[in-house]
Amino acid sequence: MKRLVSIAAAAALSALAVAGTAQAATMWSNDTAAIQSLKAGQFTVTRIDSLNHDRAADIRKQGDEMASSVQKAIRANPTLLRNLKAQNVEIDNVVAAAQAADGTVTFYLR
Repeated sequence: MKRLVSIAAAAALSALAVAGTAQAATMWSNDTAAIQSLKAGQFTVTRIDSLNHDRAADIRKQGDEMASSVQKAIRANPTLLRNLKAQNVEIDNVVAAAQAADGTVTFYLR
């Protein structure tokens, strides 16, 4: 009986680990509609070189695939574009975006 409980617990933990990885993967925002509807105060800007090596490498990899669609979505939102430019952000340097559970978006700069 004890062995069965241990096996069940291990299976549950494995399922949670896989689910956590799947959820983390969906945090990358390829949803340009969400970016196009952002307002002031709903985003942050982070330079990739300020992150730890593994996180920076992950963002650079995602950035290769996302940069042009994220930049296009930013340019489609005049308020967001103005707010980013007010923070001296060059839109061509935005390479990726990640959306948090609360709807805020972090833009990553090269």
